[in-house]
Amino acid sequence: VFPKANKIEIKRAVEKLYNVTVERVRVINIPPKKRRLGRTEGFRKGLKTGYRKAIVALQKGQTIDIMPH
Repeated sequence: VFPKANKIEIKRAVEKLYNVTVERVRVINIPPKKRRLGRTEGFRKGLKTGYRKAIVALQKGQTIDIMPH
């Protein structure tokens, strides 16, 4: 999910892309993690970038077909 998108924007995008009715959107911000650089130095300055995840609840009986046949 785009880091600056809010719940309303995420809901509208999912409804438009997949033609479904979204009931609820929950957003999780995953913080960046320290990244190990080199073998002997331990943790040197380095970060694995954080990201944002959205969990979308659809109206009962609706599904999103991710892998159509």
